[in-house]
Amino acid sequence: IASHFANQAGTWSDKGVMAARAPMAAKMGGQLRFISFAALKSSHPRGQHRSAASDSERKRGKNALPNVRSRRSEAWAAAAILLFAPQLSTLASTSSPLRSSFSSQNRKLAWSPIPPVRALRGETMLSAAHRPPSLPGSFVSGTCGQRNLQAASPTDRPAPHLRSVQRPFSTSNLLRSKASATDLEVEVAQSDLSTVLPLHEKLVCGVLDNGFRYCIFPNQKPEGRFYMNLEVHAGSVDEEDHQQGLAHFLEHSVFLGTEKYPSQQDMKKLFRRLGMAFNADANAFTDFRSTVYTFSAPTTGKASHVESAANLFGGGGIATGPVAGSQPEEEVSDEQEEEVEDENADNTQLVLDLLHQMTFKALIRQKDVDLERGAILSELRDRNSISQRIAMAYYKFKHSDTPLPDRFPIGLEEQVESFSSEDLFAFYDAHYHPSNMCLYVVGDVDTDSVVSSIEQIFGEEPKQPRLAAKSPDTREHADPREPMTWPQRGAVITHALDRKPDKRVEIVEHSQINEFGVSFCQKEGAQGTRTVGDLRESLIDSIVGMTLEFRVHELRVSSDDPLFNGVGWSYNSSPREGCSMNSFSVSCQHKNWRAALEIGLQEAARLAEYGVTQTELDQATTMLTNHYAQQAVQKDAMASSGWMKRIMASVQAGDQVLSPVHKSQVLKELAVGLNVEEVSARAKALFQPVTRFLLPDSKTTAFVTKPEGKPEDESEEDDFSEEELLKVIKKGLSNPLPPDTTDIPKELLSIETLKAIEEKLAPTVEAREADDTSQVVRITLSNGMRVAYRQNDNRPNEVRIRLQGFGGRALETIDTQGLAVAASATWVNGGCGGYSPDVVSKFAAMSGITYDASCGSESLTLDLVVQTSVEGAMQKALALAWLLIEQPDFDSKALARFKLRVDRSFRSFPKSVERKTAGAFFGALFHPDDAWRVQELTPDIVKDIDVADVERIIQAQVVPSNLEVAISGDFDPEELESQLTTYFGTIGGGAGKPPPWAGKDSFRFKFAGKASVQDSVTVQDTVVRTYAMMGFPTVNRWGKLEQAGDLSLDIEPKESWPTELPSGDAYCQKMHVSRCLSVANDIISNKLFEQIREKRGLVYGIGFSWRPYRVFDGGYATVTFMPKPDQVERSIAEVKEVLCDLFQNGVTDEEFEGAKQPLVTKVREADKTNGFWIHLMEDVTGRATPKDLSCIQKVDEHYDAVTKEEVEAAMRECFGHSMEMLTIATGQSGPGDEQVEEATEERTLVQQKHSEAGDSRKM
Repeated sequence: IASHFANQAGTWSDKGVMAARAPMAAKMGGQLRFISFAALKSSHPRGQHRSAASDSERKRGKNALPNVRSRRSEAWAAAAILLFAPQLSTLASTSSPLRSSFSSQNRKLAWSPIPPVRALRGETMLSAAHRPPSLPGSFVSGTCGQRNLQAASPTDRPAPHLRSVQRPFSTSNLLRSKASATDLEVEVAQSDLSTVLPLHEKLVCGVLDNGFRYCIFPNQKPEGRFYMNLEVHAGSVDEEDHQQGLAHFLEHSVFLGTEKYPSQQDMKKLFRRLGMAFNADANAFTDFRSTVYTFSAPTTGKASHVESAANLFGGGGIATGPVAGSQPEEEVSDEQEEEVEDENADNTQLVLDLLHQMTFKALIRQKDVDLERGAILSELRDRNSISQRIAMAYYKFKHSDTPLPDRFPIGLEEQVESFSSEDLFAFYDAHYHPSNMCLYVVGDVDTDSVVSSIEQIFGEEPKQPRLAAKSPDTREHADPREPMTWPQRGAVITHALDRKPDKRVEIVEHSQINEFGVSFCQKEGAQGTRTVGDLRESLIDSIVGMTLEFRVHELRVSSDDPLFNGVGWSYNSSPREGCSMNSFSVSCQHKNWRAALEIGLQEAARLAEYGVTQTELDQATTMLTNHYAQQAVQKDAMASSGWMKRIMASVQAGDQVLSPVHKSQVLKELAVGLNVEEVSARAKALFQPVTRFLLPDSKTTAFVTKPEGKPEDESEEDDFSEEELLKVIKKGLSNPLPPDTTDIPKELLSIETLKAIEEKLAPTVEAREADDTSQVVRITLSNGMRVAYRQNDNRPNEVRIRLQGFGGRALETIDTQGLAVAASATWVNGGCGGYSPDVVSKFAAMSGITYDASCGSESLTLDLVVQTSVEGAMQKALALAWLLIEQPDFDSKALARFKLRVDRSFRSFPKSVERKTAGAFFGALFHPDDAWRVQELTPDIVKDIDVADVERIIQAQVVPSNLEVAISGDFDPEELESQLTTYFGTIGGGAGKPPPWAGKDSFRFKFAGKASVQDSVTVQDTVVRTYAMMGFPTVNRWGKLEQAGDLSLDIEPKESWPTELPSGDAYCQKMHVSRCLSVANDIISNKLFEQIREKRGLVYGIGFSWRPYRVFDGGYATVTFMPKPDQVERSIAEVKEVLCDLFQNGVTDEEFEGAKQPLVTKVREADKTNGFWIHLMEDVTGRATPKDLSCIQKVDEHYDAVTKEEVEAAMRECFGHSMEMLTIATGQSGPGDEQVEEATEERTLVQQKHSEAGDSRKM
């Protein structure tokens, strides 16, 4: 189901189909066990297009999406990918503000909390929509129970997830492998596949006498901070029939008070002392088999902010801490005050003590339980999305032989309404004991000191549970230092693997489902990666999976209408469900289901019948070995957050935790011994569940989801049935044809050709400027192209390149709307230099290059990431960029595929309350003459766009006089300048044309400039959900706003503004407004969350977002939230009240510092990353904006120099008109009016029912 659901996430782009879908697949509870070709090839996490409004967010280190602060979604919410994938099409295809708005809401409130893979890359300061590309990020997930073989992280290039099988191992083998790993010089004997893989030499593990386990991994990325996660092996599967939702409720409750910290306010005092955000740096989640408490803090002393660990593990289950602020304000005792104010305390010991308090000394008072109940009920109802309903249907179908379908962690509403303090204590006393826990510590810590603290704090707890009826885990640990040998803890989920399914086909229809999908699944036993043999089989499976993707990708890009949206295979092994799942899936438009299913099944049958070719085997192994070699080079550049995910996943699954260097060496040796016959035999075995589906003894099932009713554009009735499905399956599996293979050239642009051009044009560096403060070098080439570069060895052997041309959607007119977006998609998906897009993609992947293009409201961008550990990678990357500019292939098929994506997105628009509401909002916010710029594209708009149109607008933007290049990474400056002169200096024939916007009024638009309340939009569904969007026009990054009715703003420097930094250097006043409003943005978001979400309980998630443009004279601000259906008007009124209070009366010192200091810290952390500097160097040549080198000097000091008074003044000047120009739009999904009324009345009665209760447990 993971593959089935996630398969459609990549439908909006020809690139990165697997890269887009895989993280969602993993979040469904499994680890994809093979690496994706699409992830290795030219996929870019930014997607095809972006909004220029989002560009400013990257500058501030904010997510480019609305700052909606809410709890993380449950793992199965990834099913939304199946249902809402077409929404991504439009969001990726319009570059309007809608894209950012919807992706934020869906991701944070309806989908999984971990962003899709296009958002799992990049640096702290980059938005989800703008992170540069990286190698295979397809399968990165924080899923609890995920098993992978790599050290991956949100800031690191994730490694392939190789499928593997469990093999016997012996202690002697284990000891030999551990000893041999000391110097990482391990020779792999092909005949000794039973050799146990060695544990990473830095990982320290142990078990206390009372059964308490721990894993400690010292890592200084970043320096001075640590992550600490405590896993309790008790989740929803441990609940009785009358306790459904109890484990999740308990997770909330332990945050509400302990013996040492009696109130939530006492806890928050400690968090502030550590620089921790209550819901970000201190959080938790509940899954089927475990509850995990996640913390992140500085190692010692007080930090201004701590990198959040909240999103690291959300894919595994329900992740919701308590409602901060709902508890009564209580004074902190003098003793506690003195303790938390010790600035030199060992913070690891403080957090350990807090975890001990929460898991052994929680108060769980009835009054707290009653106050928290409303938040949990609100969460439960908000999560009742179509994605969850589909996922539940799948679990009931596929896992009916287990408790899983009846134990979703969120629980049952009627039971949550009645849980008492006694109920919670019963579960707490039964399951929260040392022999049922495991602690993970990763970061800049002293291992011996942490071990000593663990023994001191947790070692005195008795092994036995507090509930006498429960027994402790007394099983022996053969080697406490080897987590791979530890007995598995937690509930055992038993599957009837030998039983034939009672039902072979399950069909789910719903009006909210957008497209047809079918997933063929066969369950197998859970498997692990422990031996060299396991790793070898995983490698083979990766090659098989990549081969399928090679072929499917070629089918896609060679057609103007591929008929299918996705065809994919996955092998997931997940301790979360306690099984492995072999899945093959196909997704498509409803009307194409027969043809798409036949195409997909033909590919499965082809692989089973003919296996792989030698060319495919060579290509896949080259990509894999290059990737792992890069991982080995960057072994010391991996962040602690990534190590935490990887170590937890491996320990939970019983996999070995390998070092990147050792893994690379072993895989390189293993790859040498592979042959076509062996890989082909494995392919046949892996695809048998599909090819044998129709046989009587098959254990494979088919799960089908489809829109309700007949297909669009079809006059006849929908004749889909199980009988028809079986006929199509039989036809699709019959008579597969042998595969064709494509050879990949060693180079796309020959050195001889380039040298001839260079000799003719004689390019040179005409100007060079080096800035010592920022360490940025600017050069101007003889053809007019400007380049800014900066050396950075934070990630060894990696270079990031961004080429940007001003224009984008600003070059469109009302008669040519959508043209720039279509051009970007056609350009990057069309091939170049006479080579097909399939050849170019494979060439890039084999050369260690990822690339993508995006079209924003103000610019066209081409991004490349180069792994220079691959020989000649830098020259090949520059040659690729040269060919895309000088010899692009504007393929009519690529344009046709873009139009199909727009069509699919348009059809799904009526099914999304968020999209419809935002459409109404932006249509009213902007002047009617310009509202089209921020509306979603429709088939009618793009149908007449032709290849000549897209070629014209691309060529106009990529002239040297309009191109700017930013480069950051590990390179030799002299060599780089020489290469830039050769490749980029010869672009444009050596002569520059003027920029396409020169002398034109391209970067102008008008706002409506008046208050407006839009009629509520409605979407039909079987459940009630509401969405609200409020906002107003405001200034751009430079403090300007024009044409917002009668209002115009131009914030000029004032005498009160700083003129120099505390260090004595000049203060950059150009960025003053932007930096003040960046701080204000977080102040407002925090205030709204505290007042509307926490204290008044009106909404589930809420956030404020300032969206300034860079070139356009203006920007806008939005507030987005999901109010309770019966509290929409009140919620809006309360939001207005909070905004008015802030803009008129200012902020407190605590509110100011709580927002500013995290930004300062983010900047200081991001300063070491390539993505941060790529962003800073954008526009620094000053062609279209006031930006210059002074704007990127000492950015952290500039933020630190901002004062509360300056922020308040900026808010008054730039946001003070908000109520006079406030646009409000609301939407609601649900059944008819009568059903909605009944639902809201029932909800009100439930809330009244639990207004008071007594404390039923004495402490």
